[in-house]
Amino acid sequence: MHQRGYPDDRRTEKQRKKAAADPLGFDFEGVAGRVIARLTGETVVIQDDNSVNGMPDLRIEYADGRIAFGEVWGDITRPYAAMSAVLAKRGSKLAAPHLNRIWWVRISGRFNHSRGTGELPRLLADLTEAGLTFETVTEPGNLVGCPHSLARTASNIGVVGLASRPTVLGEEGAINFVPMGIGGPAEFSWESVLDCMFGGVAVHRPVCFMSESQNDDSLAGIRH
Repeated sequence: MHQRGYPDDRRTEKQRKKAAADPLGFDFEGVAGRVIARLTGETVVIQDDNSVNGMPDLRIEYADGRIAFGEVWGDITRPYAAMSAVLAKRGSKLAAPHLNRIWWVRISGRFNHSRGTGELPRLLADLTEAGLTFETVTEPGNLVGCPHSLARTASNIGVVGLASRPTVLGEEGAINFVPMGIGGPAEFSWESVLDCMFGGVAVHRPVCFMSESQNDDSLAGIRH
């Protein structure tokens, strides 16, 4: 039964699990479907179950009989995808209870996971002791140009940005790895929209596109 404000998900269980394990952190088709359902109040179906080539991801069924379709895609660079795959396989969080802080370590394509997980706990402890905790961070790549020798050491192993906060009661210190590519201004590419429209969607009706930019956590929508 259709529930107003929620999409009807026709995907297979395997598809839903794969979407939930997306390297970028969540199910974009599911989120897009819910956003459109909440925005329009209409029936939204997540329909692409891979049974037909070129089937659009979403179908919007208006109460007055109109039908629209939507395609959801991610625009992601190869280096970011490679880093995300490594973190998905080896883990994006490292327990470090002795640090007594929660750290976010923004990494570039030069970062070696095995080396980094071995060196970072001591390096972050040294930074804390030196008073460099980066609690107030205005730029994702805040290590660029930082004169301190410990910051340069972090840069040399592929770290481009650091941020941290103290642990709270009952919480243990940890290091969270964040691939460079999330954060900063959204950049929209018309080329990717047109490629999707004319190269991958088998539909000749108005299409509503929902796009996730690699540089922003928000969804951007275009209606044709």
